[in-house]
Amino acid sequence: MTLIPGIATKAKPVEGGWVERESFQLSAPILDFTVEQILDDDFRRNVVQVLKFWIGYDVENLIRIKCGIHHFQVPYEYETNSTKVTGLTEQGGPLDEPSFLLAQNRLKELLRVIVSHHYRRGELLSAAPYAITLRHLSPDYKVGEFTPHDSHLHGAINAAFGMNRYVYDAVDSLLQKVKDELAGHGITDAPVC
Repeated sequence: MTLIPGIATKAKPVEGGWVERESFQLSAPILDFTVEQILDDDFRRNVVQVLKFWIGYDVENLIRIKCGIHHFQVPYEYETNSTKVTGLTEQGGPLDEPSFLLAQNRLKELLRVIVSHHYRRGELLSAAPYAITLRHLSPDYKVGEFTPHDSHLHGAINAAFGMNRYVYDAVDSLLQKVKDELAGHGITDAPVC
């Protein structure tokens, strides 16, 4: 692959989409300076900020990949030697099955943390929709796997609803009501034609 540096001072990192080829025009560099400029303290502080800014995007994009999300985000437009942007752009492709499962597992883990956070703060109204979603994503316990559900939260929701046949009684009832309401409007998991 050949990367061809550009001399522009403003650019869009993703222009025209990604296509398979052997060479890419890089447009504007994120930094452009002389030795004399880098010796100036104020200019050097700006260089540090610009590098941190772009490294931040790279780190976030690497985290996405690690979580099974094959998308990246970058500034929509940028200027050389600046952290000023005019919005974000995102690109990526559809998930294959292994990436989908990885992303879904990360989502369950994140939802578990959010549910417990809201529960510990006494925010049942905020915790309940996440618990319903988590129950939809993880309806069955599998031996040897960690359950993402917060049983204390489910106990509190059961108590509020006066239900206690089993741990997930109230949340399962709410989830079923949502599914029934959606189905009543023709919304199902059947493929859309």
